[in-house]
Amino acid sequence: VKGIDAQPMSGLYDEMLRRCQVVVLPQPKGAIGKEAAAALEEFVRNGGGLLTTHDSVGYRGQPVLMAEICAGGVKHVRDKHWIVVAEHPVTKGIPRGQQLPHAYYDHIELKCGPKGVVLAQAAESGKPVVVCGRFGKGRYVACGLAIGLNAETKDAAPSGPERLLLENAVMWCGRGE
Repeated sequence: VKGIDAQPMSGLYDEMLRRCQVVVLPQPKGAIGKEAAAALEEFVRNGGGLLTTHDSVGYRGQPVLMAEICAGGVKHVRDKHWIVVAEHPVTKGIPRGQQLPHAYYDHIELKCGPKGVVLAQAAESGKPVVVCGRFGKGRYVACGLAIGLNAETKDAAPSGPERLLLENAVMWCGRGE
C-alpha cells in the first residue's frame, strides 16, 4: 500500500520497537509474555501505534494491553458480519450501519475501556468488535476480526471492508500526537 513500508519483526522488545512507527500484532501462535506486553505499552505511550487483531486484543491467554482503551476480549462468536457504527479515520470509506462480511469464521467481542471509542460492532449481538483510542502520545486499535485469515484458518490477503479497515487503522495509528 502506498505510504506503508511493512516489514516482519523478529521480536517484541525495545530495540526492535524503536525502529517502528506502527506494530500490527495478529493472533499469535503462543502467548505474548509480560515483558513484551510492557514493551508494547511503553512503545505506544511514547508515540507508537499498535493494531491488535483477534486473540491479540486480550483473549484466550493473551495479555490485555492498554485496558483504558480496550479491557480485552469477552468471547469468540461465530458471527460472520460486523457493522461500522462510528465515523472515524479508521472507518473512512467503509459503509456505516450495514452488515459487512469478514473472511474468518468468527470474531472476538470486546469490552471497551473507559477511554475507548467503539468503531464497529458484531451484527448479531451489537457488542464491540473494533475499539480505538489514544494512549499517552500514541494510538491503539483493538480489532476482534481475524484480518488476514480465511475461513479455513489459512493466511489470506484481506479484501473489501476488512482491507480498508486494516489500511486505515495502520495509517491512523502512525500519526501519533
